[in-house]
Amino acid sequence: VGVVNGAVWPELDVDRGLYRFRVLNAGSYSVWNLFFDNHMPFWVIGNDGGLLDAPVRTTSLRLSPAERVDILVDFSRLRAGDTVTLRNDEKPPFQAAMIGEVTMPMFMRFKATSHRGFTGQVPATLRGGHNQPPRLPAIAKPTVVRNLTISQPFDLRMPPSIMTLNNQRFTSTDIEKPRQGTVERWNFINVTPDPHPIHIHLVHFRIVARQAFRRQAYTSQNLQPQVGVKWNPPADRYLSGTPSGPAPWESGWKDTVRVDGDTVTSVIVRFPTADELGFDPDAVFTAASHAGSAHGGGEQLEQLQGYVWHCHILDHEDHDMMLKYRTIA
Repeated sequence: VGVVNGAVWPELDVDRGLYRFRVLNAGSYSVWNLFFDNHMPFWVIGNDGGLLDAPVRTTSLRLSPAERVDILVDFSRLRAGDTVTLRNDEKPPFQAAMIGEVTMPMFMRFKATSHRGFTGQVPATLRGGHNQPPRLPAIAKPTVVRNLTISQPFDLRMPPSIMTLNNQRFTSTDIEKPRQGTVERWNFINVTPDPHPIHIHLVHFRIVARQAFRRQAYTSQNLQPQVGVKWNPPADRYLSGTPSGPAPWESGWKDTVRVDGDTVTSVIVRFPTADELGFDPDAVFTAASHAGSAHGGGEQLEQLQGYVWHCHILDHEDHDMMLKYRTIA
């Protein structure tokens, strides 16, 4: 069932003009391919980390859990009383379909009133012009490359009960430790057939490439150990086809990236310094833990350090598809 702002398949009256909507995929699992049923165009003006350099005209976009977009929609060509529906035609991944998930058909309907709305033009630029923020910088050259695997080790249960990053558990201590102030390339190697939205806390990054790879050859020649042992062999020898860059509407600053199945997805990320942030991102802090309360232990204090990167599919991150990382000075 499609739910928008807490309402099931709502209808919104709109004046016949230009609207700005901020859209968040707040679903627990699904990637959606969003479009209007009359296939009218709309413009993406920003995503997770802010404005794009210029609006991107499109008739559809794929949005995975936790991804956000800012869009402009022009209802001026509708007649009073006309309706248009925001729909989705993305099929559920194989494992989700096995347990009964079906395609979410629609989310909401817009109904045009007799009133004229905002009749201004879609702007030509969003950055770099008069009274606008600077254009997005060129993508920085990384000094460190990290390979990171996304896997779902199969057991007797289908779908699998354990899902991992680098084949590790959340409690693993052999974690990534990028140095503050450095630029790194993170290659997310997805050895599953399903898409996973990967979110890195603290930072924004830029998507640089997605490329298919020969998963069966990769896994057969680099046997995956038991869960808990770090496993992140590079996939360079197994790449196939031609790499593709980000979609134009996802070319800005991101904090969540859709990593498609059987694909290596690469991002460039700079890890900020303590001076830039105004605090030390590697400082140890104390937080309350309620782990012992179910057994009568009450609230406990825990020493914590660093941040996390994880899949934003809720049941995946709850089943260990989340790892800590630290930014060291």
